[in-house]
Amino acid sequence: MERYKIIETISDQEYGTIAKAINLQNKQKYIVKILRKKFYTWQECIQVREVKALRLFSHPNIIKIKELIKQRDELICVYEYYEKSLFDYYQEMRDLCDEFSERQIKEIMFQIISAIAYMHDQKFFHRDLCPETISVNTYSSDLQISSNIQVKISSFTVTREISQRFAPYTDYITTRWYRAPEQLVHSNNYTHKVDIWAIGCILAELYLMGPLFNGISEQDQLLRIMKVFGTPSQQDCPDLFTYASHMKFQFPQMNPTNLSQIFPNASTEALDFMKQIFKYNPIHRPSCDQLLKHPFFFELNVQSLPMYNTPSNIIQKMQKKQDFEEYYESIKEQADPEKNSAEKENQTDLQNSQKKSKFSQNLIHPKQENDEFTPINGDDNQQQFSHFFQKHLEQNQEQGQNDLENRSNYQVSEITSMDNTGKNQDFTPSS
Repeated sequence: MERYKIIETISDQEYGTIAKAINLQNKQKYIVKILRKKFYTWQECIQVREVKALRLFSHPNIIKIKELIKQRDELICVYEYYEKSLFDYYQEMRDLCDEFSERQIKEIMFQIISAIAYMHDQKFFHRDLCPETISVNTYSSDLQISSNIQVKISSFTVTREISQRFAPYTDYITTRWYRAPEQLVHSNNYTHKVDIWAIGCILAELYLMGPLFNGISEQDQLLRIMKVFGTPSQQDCPDLFTYASHMKFQFPQMNPTNLSQIFPNASTEALDFMKQIFKYNPIHRPSCDQLLKHPFFFELNVQSLPMYNTPSNIIQKMQKKQDFEEYYESIKEQADPEKNSAEKENQTDLQNSQKKSKFSQNLIHPKQENDEFTPINGDDNQQQFSHFFQKHLEQNQEQGQNDLENRSNYQVSEITSMDNTGKNQDFTPSS
């Protein structure tokens, strides 16, 4: 820790202290978290829930862990730098009597949802999404051309794996204002759909420049939700009523409020987006992938977002290693016409069409500058697409394969460790 100098304390919480620091060697700024718990072995360090998760994750909208330092019995996690939280960011705007445009809200929410979609695909859910756990960096840019706000999900202290063997989960976990109804009635069998509810609360907060449901207790929180969305149906949500009865809470009859009265500046698409999210029954809430396809994002220029500034993201968006291997083999075959015969031409076209359809469902592909694919009629369409995609694969094949393989062995090359003598050692995570 001698290489780092604390320049500002961000927060001092029960589990540890978070601060901004500067590396005295490279003069770069970082975020450091000094955990209060005592750690006596490296094995204990790498079993920390947040460390395990961040060693697995690799997404442009998820904060990266750069280094682990074990100093005596103390563990210090070093993360990439961010300027402020989303909460601090909009508070500063509100103090200046400013507010987000709907375009900025779309850009922020698309990045948040993309990161959570990635987490859910990796079989993890966050459980504590709120503006305080989302970091923000701003960039100088022409707002007519590109976004100047990059957001990243941070604070994975209570992140858990999505698995029945880990259930039941702790019922009292997230910040009250962002808890889903099933958490408010102390259900311990909730699912990753609690993240979807929290996403809706964050979206509403960006429009209002303040929380939508700021209850002072769990019962008050439920009442505030019902004032907006009405009383839930017992037929639709039997579990919700069962758990509520254990709390001796009865749902009063309330009618829903017209959302346009609460969000006068929101578009029709935004209002429908919220209605889809705020479902009492978690089964009826959409997935993150479905949210990203909602008309709310149709006019968003995804290419302008900071998360899509490198061609390598075309590989990162593949959901399964098998998709990559199968699709890459099909592209290689198309690129080599000597391997194709006239007898197999129709069958190959059909197979590749099916694979492209499957691939496109899992891929959010921003066009790169001077690198556009414009479909044309006839057989040249297949060849043109092959050359277009082959170029990206050649540039990113090695990186993409390494990333996909690392998902199984939990390796992150950027993490190093420091022993008690102050000497750097290569950090070798367990498999």
